[in-house]
Amino acid sequence: MVAVGGTDLTTNGTGGAWQSETAWADSSGGPADDGFTIPSWQAGVANSTNQASTSVRNVPDVAAEGNTDNFLCDQGSCTGDYGGTSFAAPRWTGFLALVNQQSAANGGSSLGFINPAVYSTGESANYNNVFHDITSGNNNNGKGQSYNAVVGYDLVTGWEARTVRI
Repeated sequence: MVAVGGTDLTTNGTGGAWQSETAWADSSGGPADDGFTIPSWQAGVANSTNQASTSVRNVPDVAAEGNTDNFLCDQGSCTGDYGGTSFAAPRWTGFLALVNQQSAANGGSSLGFINPAVYSTGESANYNNVFHDITSGNNNNGKGQSYNAVVGYDLVTGWEARTVRI
């Protein structure tokens, strides 16, 4: 499973190109409460700067726009000012569906479980070509803890991909 955090996205106008992004204050994140052991593909990112656990699974893995500038539309009526990772996660689902669709159209296979590849890319020299490194802002994860966005992986935005905005 890909755990998705939230960001506050700014574009160059409606439908415009990415301009900036910060960690969304209401994004969840942190070491998992359920005690799942840290997966091998995540073990290399835990350090004192990002406050990630070295023994249990950390979330999120990635992030997308989640601030309260989303709209809900139903039966011809739309209302705004909604936010949450419940908006960010479907964006990732849609993005990955489009990637799989393009891969299939070109004779390739589906992505499958992407977390090992996401973390491997995040720790590679190619990082800045693939990810927007969100280094400002923090969250209040609802459990009395707050984490800061830092260089590289963090417990607010995980690894933020360049191609998330679709």
